[in-house]
Amino acid sequence: MLEEIIKNYLLSLGFNNKKRGFRYLKDIIKMGCDSDITPLNNNGYIKLAEKYGTKPNTIEKDIQYLISVTFQEGDSDILYGQFGESIDPDKGKPTNKHFIFNTIEKLKFYI
Repeated sequence: MLEEIIKNYLLSLGFNNKKRGFRYLKDIIKMGCDSDITPLNNNGYIKLAEKYGTKPNTIEKDIQYLISVTFQEGDSDILYGQFGESIDPDKGKPTNKHFIFNTIEKLKFYI
């Protein structure tokens, strides 16, 4: 149920579920929704790397790439409406951390 809510939310923002970073992003958001422990401060990338048999920096870069592509190609009105306060003015997108934490906070109202 929670995974479906997260997936639908990300898709509604214009994220492409065919990209590898999508499942990583979905999983790390789920980790944050499932507990009061923040996933990035609790080695979330390390846990996902172990789960998927890859490296933590690969997880981080794939999520970063997915967010970048979505903010470049997605519906800017929707994205800026949801995340405008957390967008880095130099990069035109939020950092992984800001995006993940803001998404967790928004989704906690639905679960």
